[in-house]
Amino acid sequence: MRERTDDAWFTNWRNAADQVGQITLVCLPHAGAGASVYARWATLLPPWIDLVGITLPGRESRISESPLTSMDEVISRLGPAVSARVQEPFALFGHSLGALIGYELACWLGTRCSAARPELLVVSGRAAPHRAGRRSGIHELDDDALLTALHERYGGIPEALLGNLELREVFLPALRGDMSILERYRFGRRLPAGTDLLVLGASDDPTTTASELHAWSELTRGSTTVTILPDGGHFYTQTRPRQVTEAIVDELVTRTTPW
Repeated sequence: MRERTDDAWFTNWRNAADQVGQITLVCLPHAGAGASVYARWATLLPPWIDLVGITLPGRESRISESPLTSMDEVISRLGPAVSARVQEPFALFGHSLGALIGYELACWLGTRCSAARPELLVVSGRAAPHRAGRRSGIHELDDDALLTALHERYGGIPEALLGNLELREVFLPALRGDMSILERYRFGRRLPAGTDLLVLGASDDPTTTASELHAWSELTRGSTTVTILPDGGHFYTQTRPRQVTEAIVDELVTRTTPW
C-alpha cells in the first residue's frame, strides 16, 4: 500500500494495482479533521475500492491556508476539483459535517451535465438537513467556551488540545471555520434523481436520533438504506471502523464487479 497526494484536496491510498470494476470512495471528514482520519480504512477495504480522502484548507498538509467558513465557499472550490479528478464509478462518504458537505457536493455534481455523478452517497452521523434544529453560534465563542461546547456536544476532544495553548493555535482556526460552515448552513435543495443513499448512525450518538437518520430518505427518489450501529458514540467511524467499512462495502459490491 502506498499513499499519494494528487493535489491539495486529495490523498489517495491504493491497496493494489487498478483492477477491472474498481470504484473510488471519496471520503469527507468531520469538523477539524483532514484526510488522514481515513488512513486506517485502507487496510479494511477490499483492493477493488480506491480510497481517496479530502482535506479542506487550514489543516494537515494545508495548514498554511486560511480555513473556509461557508458551505458556498466549500462547494464552489471542491466541486470543480472533484469533477476534474474523480471518474465514474465512484461513491461519496461523509461523517458529521462531512455528511452535509457530501450531500451538497452530490447536489452540485447533479447540476453539471459534464460532471461525474456518485453511484452512492453515504451520510454518517448527521441528522437529515431539513430536519436539523437551529444551530447555536458555537463558532463565535472564545477559545475556552468553544472547546467546552464541542466537548459537551460531541465528545472526542483530546485532553492535550484542551490544555495546550500551542496546539490550540494550530487546530482551532480550522475547527472554528468548520463550525461556521455547519452553523451557517441552510438547507435548500434535494438530491438529483436516481441518487441512492446509505445512512449510518450509532444508537448512542447524542447528536442524532433514529427518526432524524431515517428522514434522509425524504431527500431522494433513489433507494435508501439505514444502518444504525448499537454503539460507538458520535465518532463511531473511528471506534467501530470495521463495522462502518463493512456496511459501505455491502452497498458498493452490488454496484461494481471486482473481478
